[in-house]
Amino acid sequence: MQAYKKQIGDIFPRNKLLEIPFYQRAYVWGKTEWERILEDLKGMCERDEEYFLGSVILKDTTVKGANEEGFAGKFVVVDGQQRLTTLLVMMRVIAILNDDIDTFENFFITKNKKKDFVAPSMRHNHKDRPAFERILALTELEDIEGETGVIGAYNYFKESIDEETAELMDLSEMTELMAFVMITVDDGEDEQQIFDTINSLGVRLTTAELLKNYFFSSEDIDLYKANWEAVFEADGETRAYWDQEITTGRFKRSLIDIFFDSLLQILVEDSEIEVTADDKKAYEKVEKLFQSYRNFIEIRHYRSKQYVLDSIKPFATWFKATFNPDACDSVVGKEPGTDRINVVIFGLQNSTLIPYILYLRSCMPNDEETFSKMLGILESFIMRRIVCRETTKNYNRFFNGLIREDIDTPDKLVGKLAAKEDVTTAYPDDDALKASFHEEHRLTSLQARGILYLLETAMWPEGSSTTMLGFKPYSLEHLMPKKWRNHWGRLGNKEAEEQRDRTLLTLGNLAVIPQKLNGSISDSAWKSKKAGTKRTKGLTLCAGGLPSMVEPLASDVWNEDLISERADLLLGYATIVWHVDIPDVPVVVEPDNSETVLYFCTGNESDPSGYLSSGGFTIQAGSRISRHIVPSLEAHHPWSAEDREELIANGTIVDGVFQKDHEFESPTRAADVIIGRPTNGQEAWSTKDGKQLKEQ
Repeated sequence: MQAYKKQIGDIFPRNKLLEIPFYQRAYVWGKTEWERILEDLKGMCERDEEYFLGSVILKDTTVKGANEEGFAGKFVVVDGQQRLTTLLVMMRVIAILNDDIDTFENFFITKNKKKDFVAPSMRHNHKDRPAFERILALTELEDIEGETGVIGAYNYFKESIDEETAELMDLSEMTELMAFVMITVDDGEDEQQIFDTINSLGVRLTTAELLKNYFFSSEDIDLYKANWEAVFEADGETRAYWDQEITTGRFKRSLIDIFFDSLLQILVEDSEIEVTADDKKAYEKVEKLFQSYRNFIEIRHYRSKQYVLDSIKPFATWFKATFNPDACDSVVGKEPGTDRINVVIFGLQNSTLIPYILYLRSCMPNDEETFSKMLGILESFIMRRIVCRETTKNYNRFFNGLIREDIDTPDKLVGKLAAKEDVTTAYPDDDALKASFHEEHRLTSLQARGILYLLETAMWPEGSSTTMLGFKPYSLEHLMPKKWRNHWGRLGNKEAEEQRDRTLLTLGNLAVIPQKLNGSISDSAWKSKKAGTKRTKGLTLCAGGLPSMVEPLASDVWNEDLISERADLLLGYATIVWHVDIPDVPVVVEPDNSETVLYFCTGNESDPSGYLSSGGFTIQAGSRISRHIVPSLEAHHPWSAEDREELIANGTIVDGVFQKDHEFESPTRAADVIIGRPTNGQEAWSTKDGKQLKEQ
């Protein structure tokens, strides 16, 4: 990578082509950006001062003796499309008004007299290219109709730049005053990582755009139309669906990026190929999704580009038919189905479910009954864990493991949950639910709303003349307010008041209502809170009809005993709505030790044994780990350091000893945890007679 301060003439070197990737997103700047850049450049000319326009990232793809006809070389525009397009359109308008087309063409038009070749020095993507080249060929201003952003920019500058402004903005002076940081990267460098690090003012390329340019070339128009345009860009409604953004953890991501992440996880877990555990870990990094696809196809050769391309259309079709963020705006049904699971995924931010559910849909595209039953089991699993305040830390690994193990029937999924292989993904039983409904909650407002909403909708009476709304408009209300001391009377002693403070934070004291109460009503005494006033609604109007609110609204008082009774009512709902027949004593299939080859690993104080298993490598109970880890483990294999900490925290390892068999994704991760330093599992494990795992 090289970075230099340059003028615009250096960005467009003579006889070199700047190419915007053929399938890159269309020009998207609008009036706000046009106004800003025009005013900034007018000020630059008035002050006769240099003006910095940010960075431009170009990838040098020049191939000696094999370049575009008429050009001596080629650069791909990684970052800067929006600014460069805007500048060239604006400057063409100025050139026409100033009768200075020669200056413009000296900078931005490539001419080869020997080959009778004339062309713009920047070639646009396939959608904007016709309009862009038409504008750059104008010798007089004329009216151009069209809906593309490039035509919009031309019409804006044509109307906004008068002769006086054009005279001020002399092209020769502008080209000397406009400054950029020009960054050039070689073909082997990761241009997207450089782009993200610099975080320039350009419009970020999405993973989908990078993949589109990776899968298709300018010669693949028919293939592109059939396998991409028809799927993701068929019309405005289709584009709007794939472009919508949702929150996933700390990030906002478009649905199309989430789709490609999900597809990769399904491809990675295919039992027909053997993707290494380290590669799987790398492929989980959403910020490296495009690089992961390239590595999966080009470097590791797990699947061909054509194989992945052939997978896109069917999986995208299933994805669009299954996942809908707008489900949070619509009424959901009483029974398990896509409407309810979409609230769990998008309303309660559990996007880690998506790859596994997409996998299930691919397994049963026409079996709605079985598919809905699977969704019901997943809703029960997630919602019970939310109620019990359980961690989500291992969800990615757990759900991807279900794909790897072909858990594609209700019986298989129930069996997996019954196995209770890891406390961090265990299925909470009814006793755990009961305790959680009566405990002071540590739930977020979003989680509490989701629990109550899904219970109320599932228990909504049949034949009712009214229905609930979608999830989004509901807010959370404490029936006994946190500021109860103002209007509910003081209690006899401090201990009783502290107990009340804890009780009002339990689920029995919470309700979802479609319209937030006025603050004065929300904090008022119980009778006033129910009735409201002439101007503001109370609970009777806002919460009337909710199954769990029938008895509270009929009561003249609201206290700790009634809160406990309502908690029991909600618990009863939960054990009905989120019920799965989980066997009390799971059936565990033990390995056939007569055929299982045991491996041993000696490192520091550790003395472990283990065997190859279907999901990776299993360490046997009683195996001992080293007492310390070296810093390089966290530096080079941080996932293994996390595994070790987690196993100690959840009780799998106590006093340095495995309390039960535990399966790792790979021999390497098992050895890392055991020895406490980065290892090569194929060499770390040996049989009793000294043969390393790699020799077997």
